[in-house]
Amino acid sequence: MKQAIKTRCYECGAETEGRRENYRYVESGLSSVVLTNVLVFRCKRCGAVVPQITAAAVLHLRIAMHLLTKETRLSGEEVRFLRKAVGYSATELAKMLGTSKAVVSRWENYSTLGQESDRLVRLICVNKMLGDRLLNADRSRIDEKDIQRAQELVASMDDTLRKLRKKKSHKKEQYMIDPADLSDYGCITGADAELDALRVQ
Repeated sequence: MKQAIKTRCYECGAETEGRRENYRYVESGLSSVVLTNVLVFRCKRCGAVVPQITAAAVLHLRIAMHLLTKETRLSGEEVRFLRKAVGYSATELAKMLGTSKAVVSRWENYSTLGQESDRLVRLICVNKMLGDRLLNADRSRIDEKDIQRAQELVASMDDTLRKLRKKKSHKKEQYMIDPADLSDYGCITGADAELDALRVQ
């Protein structure tokens, strides 16, 4: 039996126990993401369930990259996640797409994204991610790993756009992430402090 780690509940202050387990990360806004072997604190008094999320920016980058390169069409919640991950409001994304906020809202809430719109959403999000990291960064801090990761993302996107299926996936997709495997994803986020914290665990 795994030994529990004890601490105080964030909600009620009672003693709570943390154990490593698989955790459905619904706080991300996605129902399909499961964190594996993550420390989860459960309070017996108030029922609070709190996962220990380390390097959240890097974790969200990995999720975004998975969504950008998956071969089935994006669901509404996935479009919303990507929009927020790259820092666009619904109005800003609509402007970039040449459409209205009502259309973006319909995509996010009713999953009515067509194949051409799916491709356009992905390309706009990739452009924003790469632009934020490579164009606005301190040139002295961009190294070969940054450039290599950016090149890999572009190549992966090219491949995904060629293979993207015309229909939505009818099966329930699930994406498993082990937070211990996030270190490769930090090089285009600039989240050095978060990655250092991840490495020492």
